[in-house]
Amino acid sequence: MSTIGKLFIILNALLAAAFLGYAVHSLGKSKDVVETHKKAVAERDAKLSDQEKQIADLAARLTSETSAKDAARTDAANNKDLAERNQRELDAAKDDASKLKSQLDKISESLGGFNTTNQDLIAAKDKAASDARDAEKARDQALEEKMAAEAARRDAEEALAKANADIEDLRMQVASAAKDIDSLNTKLTNLVTVTGVSIDDFTAQKQIDGAVLGATYELGDGLVTLNVGSDAGVQSGMTFEIYRGDKYKGQVRVQKVLNNMCSALVVRPVAGQKIGQGDSASTNLL
Repeated sequence: MSTIGKLFIILNALLAAAFLGYAVHSLGKSKDVVETHKKAVAERDAKLSDQEKQIADLAARLTSETSAKDAARTDAANNKDLAERNQRELDAAKDDASKLKSQLDKISESLGGFNTTNQDLIAAKDKAASDARDAEKARDQALEEKMAAEAARRDAEEALAKANADIEDLRMQVASAAKDIDSLNTKLTNLVTVTGVSIDDFTAQKQIDGAVLGATYELGDGLVTLNVGSDAGVQSGMTFEIYRGDKYKGQVRVQKVLNNMCSALVVRPVAGQKIGQGDSASTNLL
């Protein structure tokens, strides 16, 4: 082998050794580079993730701000429409207020006449109220008079019923008295026959028959009211014999005479007998 061949072999060996050393050196550096690269990639991925998150947040904020901006634009448009509508309504209100002021001025001009009319109406109302009170008083008075009239009518009906009962009682008493008179006439005739006394001694007064309307014993022996008076020929001083049936109750003397009644004092009372309403009265017992 030639020297050049050997040199090439040595040179190749040297180059191979150098290359091997370089390769070994490069391999070591490659591991470091790989680790550094991995670390850089991890840091890059972390930064990318953080950036993506920031981008997402920014996108969300952008979307929110865009929505808010759109809502603000919508609100602004609505507020503008509302302001324009309010302005139109304000203008219409001003126009209505102007019309109302004109009407109020006309009403104010008419108030003077209304005040006068109102005063007249108040006066008329007061008069109507006074008339109503007077009418109520008149109605109350008429009602009282009606009630009084009804009470008087009831009293009159009761008095009439009592009078009718008294009349019926008097009729019965008159019938009984007629029988008693017949009996007394018979007795008187027998008395005249037996005693010989003249009947004229008993018949000096005009024959007047009546009845007792009432009697009171508060004054002396008693005061009697009879239902006969001057129309029947009764005169002051006359005497009436009082009886009921066959019971003789006494004698009364006329004091005061009216047309259809008289009053008399009891001048000859009978012991145990009281003159009362419904008793018979006669000037002569025939």
